[in-house]
Amino acid sequence: SPNTSTNFETGNFANCNFKSTVTDDGYIYEVALSINDLSTQLNMNAYPGFRFGIDIALGDNDSGPTYRESLLIWHSPGTDLNYWSKPILWATAELDNEIAESRMIYVSRTLISPVIDGQMDDIWRFAARDSLKLQHPENYESNPPLSLEDLSGEVRLLWDYDNLYILARVRDDVLNTSNEYVWLNDVFQFFIDANFGKTPLCDENDIQLSLLANANNLSGFWNPNFPTFFSETDFQNCQFASERRGDIQTYEILLSGIDLLQKFGFNLVVGKEFGVDFEFSDNDDGTRNNTLLWNSPDGSMYWLHPNFWGHAMLTNTTASPKSVTVPKTTTAPNIDGNLEDVWLSASPEPINQVLDFRTVPDNVDDFSSEYRMLWDDNNLYLFISVTDNILNTSNPKFWNNDLMQFYLDGNNEKNDFYDQNDLQFSLVANTDYLTSVYGFENGSNLTVDDFPNCQFAFMATSNGYNYEMSLSGNNLSTTLGINLAVNNQFGFDLGLNDNDAGILKNSLIWSAPFGSEIWYYPSLWGTATLSEIPANLSAATNSASDIGYTTAVLNGTVNSDGLTMNVSFEYGESTSYGNSISATPSPVSNTENNYVSAELGDLYVGATYHYRVVLSNDQYTIYGSDQTFTTMAYPTQLNLTQTVDFSTKSKGSDYKPDEYRLVGLPGGNDEMIANIFSGKQGEDWQVFWDNGEDTDYLIEYNGDNIFRQIPGHAFWVLNKGPLTINQPSKEAAGLNNDGEVEVSIHRGWNLITNPFNEPISWNEIKNTNGITGIRPLWSFNGNWDATNLIMM
Repeated sequence: SPNTSTNFETGNFANCNFKSTVTDDGYIYEVALSINDLSTQLNMNAYPGFRFGIDIALGDNDSGPTYRESLLIWHSPGTDLNYWSKPILWATAELDNEIAESRMIYVSRTLISPVIDGQMDDIWRFAARDSLKLQHPENYESNPPLSLEDLSGEVRLLWDYDNLYILARVRDDVLNTSNEYVWLNDVFQFFIDANFGKTPLCDENDIQLSLLANANNLSGFWNPNFPTFFSETDFQNCQFASERRGDIQTYEILLSGIDLLQKFGFNLVVGKEFGVDFEFSDNDDGTRNNTLLWNSPDGSMYWLHPNFWGHAMLTNTTASPKSVTVPKTTTAPNIDGNLEDVWLSASPEPINQVLDFRTVPDNVDDFSSEYRMLWDDNNLYLFISVTDNILNTSNPKFWNNDLMQFYLDGNNEKNDFYDQNDLQFSLVANTDYLTSVYGFENGSNLTVDDFPNCQFAFMATSNGYNYEMSLSGNNLSTTLGINLAVNNQFGFDLGLNDNDAGILKNSLIWSAPFGSEIWYYPSLWGTATLSEIPANLSAATNSASDIGYTTAVLNGTVNSDGLTMNVSFEYGESTSYGNSISATPSPVSNTENNYVSAELGDLYVGATYHYRVVLSNDQYTIYGSDQTFTTMAYPTQLNLTQTVDFSTKSKGSDYKPDEYRLVGLPGGNDEMIANIFSGKQGEDWQVFWDNGEDTDYLIEYNGDNIFRQIPGHAFWVLNKGPLTINQPSKEAAGLNNDGEVEVSIHRGWNLITNPFNEPISWNEIKNTNGITGIRPLWSFNGNWDATNLIMM
């Protein structure tokens, strides 16, 4: 520090880290400056809004003289060589609260196509939504960023199997589209990385599309590295609309699935992932004044670099409020946090909608939940089971703790605003009392004291905790107009917050969609209907049987009390299940106890599965209790005994080509295929391998390594008489870190076999490998057959 008396030494920055790395064409410097050291030495702090001066210089020495040959400076003018001693020349930096990570949006599937007219149809209420952030303008000092009240915006996405839909809304007080360059006007621009390549530079799968304010057609499309790759005909089936009302500009877009597929190979299917970003440009006086952006970092040249864009995924979540049927109970549960048998008559509903991209749980053990509801003439009962590995209620703002919140809309009006029948209830973990009730802007003066006859309980469990409550029918009727009677309906939703380290980490919702403001819009809440279940209706889950490596039989006992009801089993690797299979018999319609079962295949080896029996019709759904089974562990050795039929003929020339068989063995002991035969090649047996080429593809056995019994490889085989294979101690095929067997293949046709000693579905193999389109599996038994999709 040249002009001060401070004697700085390297030891003053002992907690900082410095690293430089030589690359092929230069080098990289990486530095971590300890906030503690900076605070002690320079009075520098770390909090959003803290500002400090900064500049960066790079010296270059090519030939080794005593002084550098050239110099690069970031901010200070190159005309002043004493920049290093003049902080007045350095730039200003400000610590921002924006999280440096890629945002993600989960796109719900719609059953109703929105009309593309620049207006927000009702279906958009249930779409995935997220807000855009204001970018700092280049002339930051003289033109600081506007407040969100002056300029703010959001985007919403939906999809169906035909189209991808985008709705964008921006609040802007001045409309201006006078600039000759599209991107410098009031314009909505969106960026798509169709194959989610996240490349540093745009490739053929990346595009920027522009829609001017008040325009009803595509205003521009651009790819900086492939400027002539796109044309208007590439988007001929797409629709665009923009309309202004007051100071709100709405953009609405339909991206045709046909156009996306033809140009990008972009399939509209559940699980499809792609890169995306959104931008609003604001022109108030003839040129761009401000910019709103969804994901790319402040100051980045995001229009050139798809690796800055965010992440979107098409989900199977339906864009509509959920509904739940609440059964009537003849036995009131004890409000103590224990899951009693009476709760098994209630449908367990998963709470698995994510609030926004920052609140996605790490896994089901980190944070997951389900709830059940019951009612009787006196009370409404609610039970929530939460899996949470850390209990934390240390935040002074109660809503940022481990917390349960539920919402009631007494008349189920589904308004976009709270009225006198709408209320939010909050219950902090580790308490047995109602924390808060809140009516937002409905003018009510209700408090927790207005629910004196309600009961609340909390109980910690081995992997989380339970909430249980009894809501007094008298209190609900008096405050919200909810009457406990058969067929009555009310609006309902439920949210859970997770605090692991003192701040809000995760949030889960039952009905309201990703990115929604559940706490503010009753229109997003689901619907609860009170019902009365027949007395003898029952479902019991029994022990599984015939458990193999990848197979098992599920069993149960059900009584439909004379109603016609379907029977199924839910199963999966957690209590969220995720899979369902119809039972045998199903449906049932008598008054007897019916024993039902279902055969499972394609299970994971050595895995523990949860399952339960389900009895359901349009009125009622009854669940059996959760049970588990574990498939057999992956074997280290296989006992192979099999005979392949071949006819016996006097000489090789008597055999015909259709008498060859495809033969491949499970396991992988790396022996030569010749070891399974006796006699001489060409007289007693013959083997060919297919190299996949268009011609000369059959390679006769020659002892090369390609004829080893490596996992998944098969051969054309001919034998004089039946071929008996007896390998009592063959090594099983090796697994990779994901528990999979990797089978090497070549271009063209391949001869393959199942490397396991259990049947496996070809469709499962295609799904695991992300294979789309037609990839046929042919078997040969004298004739070609493409109908059998199970590899034995």
